[in-house]
Amino acid sequence: MDNRNLFRNVALSGIVAAALFAAAPGFAALPKCGPADLPGTAMPAGSATGRTITVTPKTRSINVKYGETVKFVIQDGGPSHEVAWKFDGLGNKVPLSEIDPKTSLKSVSVYVDQSTNPIRSCNE
Repeated sequence: MDNRNLFRNVALSGIVAAALFAAAPGFAALPKCGPADLPGTAMPAGSATGRTITVTPKTRSINVKYGETVKFVIQDGGPSHEVAWKFDGLGNKVPLSEIDPKTSLKSVSVYVDQSTNPIRSCNE
């Protein structure tokens, strides 16, 4: 290998090392579980669901299972409306206000049974 190739390889290695070093703080700031730690997935209106849960001002908490798709009928004093949600994330507890930002029922929590979730590393 002549000196030009050696210099080019050393310079290229230095550039790659500098880029990785500069990116390292960004990787450290990522959440422990990454995007999979989200509480679930909003489903389009009319999606097939496993069950329907009516939520009223008397509702304090709701229990669901990992992987379950639920249609919530929200009756919070105004016109009732529906929201469908699939619980396919790693969150054990999801505020109803995160599922339905329009709701006035801010104190209702949805508890997710994660026992059948094949990826539970964030919960253990």
